[in-house]
Amino acid sequence: MQLGPEWRMGALRQALALAGYWTLQLDLGALPNDVPMREERHAPDTALHPSGPTLLLEGGLIVLAERTGARPEMLGRLEPGDVLFPVGEYRDRPGLSLRAGVLCSTATVEQDDLLLAASRTPSLAARILEGQARALEDLHWVLRQQALGAPAARVAALLLRVAETHGVEEPLGLRLAGAPDARELSVLAGVSRENAVIALEQLIYTGTLHRDHGRLWLLDAEALRQAAQG
Repeated sequence: MQLGPEWRMGALRQALALAGYWTLQLDLGALPNDVPMREERHAPDTALHPSGPTLLLEGGLIVLAERTGARPEMLGRLEPGDVLFPVGEYRDRPGLSLRAGVLCSTATVEQDDLLLAASRTPSLAARILEGQARALEDLHWVLRQQALGAPAARVAALLLRVAETHGVEEPLGLRLAGAPDARELSVLAGVSRENAVIALEQLIYTGTLHRDHGRLWLLDAEALRQAAQG
């Protein structure tokens, strides 16, 4: 699972955050040999309900969005080396399900055992703290976006964050390097694609943004900040 800025988390990381999961990449060799773990093999299409930190050893875990009255939609997959950390002791996490994509194997560790191992293995503790910090960033971003009711405000908040983290000063203005396209805008801002397009065009029409050959420049930071506040 590739990680990037929280504003480019995509549908997969966003759904995992909302369902109460966080992930990091971890080599099995990073765990001390005496850490007890439960290894399991899962047939294709088997549903998984991780009860503790679970390391994917081989195969792949498919992450599905479950919607009432609609077919499940695949959001992405977890790859070998990904560790899935469930937050809280909940077997059912509405809106999301995990299934083995192919024959796969996992190793589950009790959280207390993992924390004990981390207390005597500085490199492991650093990896876990790094993952927790990223998870908090993701969850904070999702909560901020959910708190904004109007689609235009969500899109503006997303673009403002892109400008703050990946803005490049140029003569024309602040170029939004790697800015999401309309499809990504809709997913990351949590709005429909139509609303994302309308909000973006409005910002361009008012002179807040400038677009040329698919690139975006920020011309009026204060106007974008006000739009992000609704």
